[in-house]
Amino acid sequence: MPPLRTYGSKRSASARATAAAMFGQAEEDLAYAVGSLSLQPEEEEELTLENASIIPVPASLLPLVTAYKTDIGRPLLVQDWNDILDDHADVTKIAEASYAEVYRVNTAAGSSILKVMRIRMEEQPESMRCYTASDVKAIISEIRIMNALTTVPGFVTYKDAHLVQGMIPPCITKAYRKHVKALKRDGGWSHFPVPHTLPEETIYLVIELGDAGDVLDEVGLDTKEQVWDVFIGVTIALARAEVTNEFEHRDLHENNICVKLGPKRPVGDDNHDDANGPKYGSTGWEITLIDYGLSRTQLPNGEIAFNNLEDDLRLFGSQGFGIARVQYETYRRMRTYLILGTRTVKQAGWQKDFRFRDVKTPRSWSEFLPYTNVLWLRYLLLMLIRKLKDKHPSLAKNVEAEAKELKRQFEPMTKVENGAFSTAQDVLVWLVGAGWVTEEQISGEDGTSFLTMGEPETEAEVEGDNASGDNAEENVEEDAEEDGEEDGEEDAEEDLYSAD
Repeated sequence: MPPLRTYGSKRSASARATAAAMFGQAEEDLAYAVGSLSLQPEEEEELTLENASIIPVPASLLPLVTAYKTDIGRPLLVQDWNDILDDHADVTKIAEASYAEVYRVNTAAGSSILKVMRIRMEEQPESMRCYTASDVKAIISEIRIMNALTTVPGFVTYKDAHLVQGMIPPCITKAYRKHVKALKRDGGWSHFPVPHTLPEETIYLVIELGDAGDVLDEVGLDTKEQVWDVFIGVTIALARAEVTNEFEHRDLHENNICVKLGPKRPVGDDNHDDANGPKYGSTGWEITLIDYGLSRTQLPNGEIAFNNLEDDLRLFGSQGFGIARVQYETYRRMRTYLILGTRTVKQAGWQKDFRFRDVKTPRSWSEFLPYTNVLWLRYLLLMLIRKLKDKHPSLAKNVEAEAKELKRQFEPMTKVENGAFSTAQDVLVWLVGAGWVTEEQISGEDGTSFLTMGEPETEAEVEGDNASGDNAEENVEEDAEEDGEEDGEEDAEEDLYSAD
């Protein structure tokens, strides 16, 4: 079995009281305790502009270098691998994403997570043909969002980013080969090339993160408390980031949520039947949201960082079965809502053919549409129920019964005037009102809830948005076959919700 995938978090392994863990002052990050380059052994000379192996920056990377300096206040240098990683470092490959390989590096000071991405550059034509290489624009958006959210509890610790060039260190190749062997034992394979076979002039972006535990996809669920700690923990993080940064994740599936196990907290016994007590905070699990490749947020300087999802419409054409089908429909629901302002779903054929120019009102993925967070919380609730059902069908039935009203307010067919959620803040307000999470658990050390910082959108405003969307939809050609697909999809998702 492949090693568990683990990523970054700003919190230590020791559990705090729930409110402090979620909203209190974060502990000083390891990277700042040992220097911005925490991967080299402590006894080595600190890296400076004078002693680094500086390599000229290619023109295609200048936008990335400029954005980094704007946000961090110092230049992003192109360095040699030896400047940031010892040849014989303790490295383990733990995961692969579409455009990144993920490694854990253990040092005397602790561990770091490295997200290694080859960069697509015009100066290197071979990189332009590499399907695992990353586009510069997408990289800029992701690291700026990481930096902006690193102090927000529930989000990954962003330690630093490094541009590196040269022959991959032996420790990376060794970790890659071990990971491939583990994949093969399970019938899998790696879609990334063997590191040392790549040209020596290849340039990579290496993002250094903290350690947030295991991805949710590889964490077993055995109790109702675990289900609710994950769901409510994600809701709290999203709601807070909506207030502080106008944040949308836009890709919040089970591989973009991390769980770090910790000692249980004295809130209640697992699977207790106290329907009136809080459902959140007993497991000691710390929840972290990761991977902001599709995300949108407001930066401290007021700029909007986002990935223009119109650049690759294949995202909205994916097909699958079961829970995967609901995930792919969630992408289509996001785009349908952005373009039309309605809570319906247009299927893959429409998504492929429709362009922003086909509506009178200009649309952009830079817009703040917190309803996308609601769509992903809806997906998360469904996925958690299904995941619990795999091992504990009777518990899944209990969770589904407890979530009956919550699910109703998530459903796209529910109207705003009947309680439909429009933001993650709305979901959290409902959870507090239902007694599932306490005011103290979403309060800072001064006792103030972050929900008082923002003003939730009113029903009239939401209705106005939807009315605008309805007008936009009048300009789009409808066909009966597509409407039939929409109805069928609603039925399919309802069936998936059932734990019977």
